[in-house]
Amino acid sequence: MKRYEIANLIVDISAPSKRLLKLGAPYESNKAGEADITINISSDTLDKLCADHPALTREELAYLASGTAFYRKAAAFNALLIHSSSLIYKDKAYIFTADSGTGKSTHTGLWKKVFGREVTILNDDKPIVRKLDGVWTAFGTPWSGKTDLNVNKSAPIGAIIFLKRGETNSIRKLNPPKDDVAPLFIKQISKPTKPENFEKALQSADDILMNLPLYEMFCNISEEAVWTARNFIVK
Repeated sequence: MKRYEIANLIVDISAPSKRLLKLGAPYESNKAGEADITINISSDTLDKLCADHPALTREELAYLASGTAFYRKAAAFNALLIHSSSLIYKDKAYIFTADSGTGKSTHTGLWKKVFGREVTILNDDKPIVRKLDGVWTAFGTPWSGKTDLNVNKSAPIGAIIFLKRGETNSIRKLNPPKDDVAPLFIKQISKPTKPENFEKALQSADDILMNLPLYEMFCNISEEAVWTARNFIVK
């Protein structure tokens, strides 16, 4: 059993995968007491995953399964995975969410290119957000997609940006419920299997959509796209 602290939650994981042992090292914890979340991926579960996903190795599936279990259980603590590439800039977290292949990582990578050390890639695929002391905060996690870009840091959320491809760069502020972004957002968050946790996830999603700055951005692959976003969303 390995103990981690992720998003201010104590997490025990039985027989973590080699990839998780590597990426989870910065999150390791020696805090005593009962864990908030315990994850044990059984051999039977892995056998079924291997049968369902023959293109992936058992090691890869163990890593992915531990992340899925964590995000589903974290909903009980008012925490959500947002499928996104997130960065920290000027002590705020900015979350760029979209369907796979839209260019989230490319866009945040351009922020890093333009602003250098001023930008930290928090998590390139699966950051978790959690409301603590009334403030929605984004956290790095050891599960970060193909790039393995993540850090054990956190920051208050400055904005969530719904990213779309475009030939030119433009951005506008969204105003729910006039702008119905709930279907887009629900599509990109973790879906707990327990009914009570699913209900909490929906409540958290509603809180986020009604209380955080939200933007829709069309962008191309250019440094101009970074400046378009930065000049509009960074207050």
